[in-house]
Amino acid sequence: MRRKNREFHCIQLYSYYFSNDLSYSVNVSNPILLDLDYIKDIIINSVPRKIMCHSGRKAKIYNYNTSDKAKFIKFLSRERNGVNFGELKIFMFITILLTRVLTEKTKGKNYFKNLCRDFLKLFIYKDDISTVTYLLLAAGIIEIKSYSVEQRYCKGFRFNPNVKLIGTKRLDLNSNVLGKEKLLLWLKDRIIPVPDEPVLSSAYLRNFMSIEFDPKGLKIVRNTKYKTQHQKLVNTIAAETLDAFANKQHGADRDMDEVYCRYGATTGRMYTNICNFRKDFRYLLLYKNKPLEQVDCSSCHPLMLIKHYEKALDIGFSELKKEREEYYDLFKGGGDFYLSIGEMAGISRKPKEMDKDYRGRVKNDHYYSFLYDVPHNPKTCALTMAYADNFPILLSRINYLKTNIILPPSDEVYGRIVTEPHTQFSFVNLRLEGEIMILGVAKELANMKRRIWFTTIHDAVLCQKSNVDLVTKVMQKHFQRVLGVEAFFK
Repeated sequence: MRRKNREFHCIQLYSYYFSNDLSYSVNVSNPILLDLDYIKDIIINSVPRKIMCHSGRKAKIYNYNTSDKAKFIKFLSRERNGVNFGELKIFMFITILLTRVLTEKTKGKNYFKNLCRDFLKLFIYKDDISTVTYLLLAAGIIEIKSYSVEQRYCKGFRFNPNVKLIGTKRLDLNSNVLGKEKLLLWLKDRIIPVPDEPVLSSAYLRNFMSIEFDPKGLKIVRNTKYKTQHQKLVNTIAAETLDAFANKQHGADRDMDEVYCRYGATTGRMYTNICNFRKDFRYLLLYKNKPLEQVDCSSCHPLMLIKHYEKALDIGFSELKKEREEYYDLFKGGGDFYLSIGEMAGISRKPKEMDKDYRGRVKNDHYYSFLYDVPHNPKTCALTMAYADNFPILLSRINYLKTNIILPPSDEVYGRIVTEPHTQFSFVNLRLEGEIMILGVAKELANMKRRIWFTTIHDAVLCQKSNVDLVTKVMQKHFQRVLGVEAFFK
């Protein structure tokens, strides 16, 4: 969500439109643009007071005083060579936070997004970070949740949940004060290779940059009805970027500025502009004017849990083997895991609810919450009760990884898991997926003598129709290698 121009004179940052009308609906007649004038008016008219840093429990108090107000007004008016330095820093921060809000699907937009000071100070002078964040807090634009672990100073931020995000706004701001090196650093954040894998990294970037987008795709995405405005924003932004660089009708005017293809060391995943693009829209993605096929591992995350039996060393072998086989029976032959576990948990069907709808409801409304939230009480969570009754060894291992820190302090996610221990389990599982999909499947495809076009979306591979059988065999091989069982694909 950022770009630089060829002359290095400006950087494209983002603001947003919002509504503070609590009776908010998708159709907003008079949206408010968050820009420098809006922020300056709020601060100038603000009253020094004690402010709750966030609206959750145990919120700290920020004592906003007259000295702070004077400092903020001065910061908002700071110029050098005709460039408003304060404005640039404020909207750098907003762009970074907005990127997290619109691309992190694991948590909703009103959850805190952790931003490490070591990351922020790559783009914002360290002495200005506190000024920017507390200025935005005083203006009622963000909330702050802080923590510090092992000298890894981090804070969690979110946009004020009392306002509703309804659209983004591009701001081309003069950035001469940053200099060429800062702009290059900002640009490089979009392209991050897999460490020590030059062939794999170049194949990923080459393949993704050669993807094509249906010329009618942007219009289709914009005209689709969505359940929430957040879903509309995420998919529309992805479609706009895809249309800009992958719509062949643009010819020489194709715009690559907002393309990103980066490896996430904390999760082991590869992230591109299509990762959060709704599955229903993937038929709009093409290669050489032909639709792409998707090879998807069936019930990947529940299946990967079978790996955790290997660490249950204090359990008798025969008991462990029996439970492991019973758990794997839910997947054998391509069985529908979510239908089985939903019925096992006693999750009732709605009247006339078809298998597809019931499956989606079990998966999205129940299973992911059970798997990646804090450990649930069996008395209040049907899935926890089902695992406790049928797969107690596996449930014990899942909850152990949610409550006992096994990752070292040197790990990049250590600061987060200390304050939210249950998140460790998701990082462990995502890295397991990365071992299979990135360092296994993608690496083998990238190193084949005959060039295979492919790209991944987490546990799925997009490829040409002619290569579906080959890709499926490679995926079967690496799931078997890591998990020790056969996986099934759709």
